[in-house]
Amino acid sequence: MKKDNKLGIALLILSAVFFGMIFRLPDKARLYPLIVTSILAVLTIIHLLIVNLKKSEEDEKTGEKIEMKQLLTVIIGSFIYIFLIDKVGYVTTTFLYVLGLLIFLIKDIKKSVFISLAFIIFIYILFKMGLKVPLPKGFLI
Repeated sequence: MKKDNKLGIALLILSAVFFGMIFRLPDKARLYPLIVTSILAVLTIIHLLIVNLKKSEEDEKTGEKIEMKQLLTVIIGSFIYIFLIDKVGYVTTTFLYVLGLLIFLIKDIKKSVFISLAFIIFIYILFKMGLKVPLPKGFLI
């Protein structure tokens, strides 16, 4: 099985799990997660179609090991992120999560810090100030 197929199937399973969790939310809180998860599922399906329609016979064993390591790191990091978000706070946990993944995936610390900081500032301004939506708070921010 191609590495892209494994990743696609894993993302579809993750989307299905998220869909199951979304319908446990109150009606007013369902729209945004439903949209984001739907986009993830649709893009994953498109990706799988493109990959499988392309007639590439390349076998990359070393790349497959690296991809599996990255996939496992992202999944484990996501579970840790979900667990800590209510305890530490959304802003701090999201910053650390994005920073950790970027450092792991792109290996450029300065760029990772800048992107993480810009992302969390954007999200904070958009949701907290613009939409006036409260973000989960913990013992930190």
